[in-house]
Amino acid sequence: ALRPDNPDFAYNSGFFHRDACVILELQAERALRKAKGEQRVRKSGEDVPIEEAVYETVQVDVEPAEAEKLRTEAAAKRSEAMEQAQLSYQAYRDAARLAPDDVRVINDAALVMVYHIRKDVPEMEALLQRAIDLGAKQKDDPDLSPDDLDNLLEAWGDAHQNMGLVYLTLKNDPATARTWFEKAF
Repeated sequence: ALRPDNPDFAYNSGFFHRDACVILELQAERALRKAKGEQRVRKSGEDVPIEEAVYETVQVDVEPAEAEKLRTEAAAKRSEAMEQAQLSYQAYRDAARLAPDDVRVINDAALVMVYHIRKDVPEMEALLQRAIDLGAKQKDDPDLSPDDLDNLLEAWGDAHQNMGLVYLTLKNDPATARTWFEKAF
């Protein structure tokens, strides 16, 4: 790291690697869809803004050799994505060590594990519980500016939401997940 004792640099590195992970995951998914002969076609006209565009999936023929090439490409992209997720987690973990009271930083360290790495549930829960506990203490600080309070409440809500995802997707406990989701608001 260029500045190993700077939490902002560590956090930004985590964010960069997380973005790289997401891009690689999307590229892998696109390659797998192409390998299956699935192609997305825009149904709405070019005059419609992209965020309002409507697409449909159509089936196209794909040569077996091309499909195999696309599956191999997807596997490589997924492997690269996991490497980026690990780098992201390491950077966020460093940022959390350097900024141990920052709810956003601690939540985002867990977020990479919840959404991408999906291993070590006790570590995820510990990070999220720490973010939740810190947020509960910090939210009543009368010295917080309105913007700082808004950012804190957003990060605190995100930690509740991510804890809900842990219970829903990794612990198969929808009832407990719901209680965490309800606390996210």
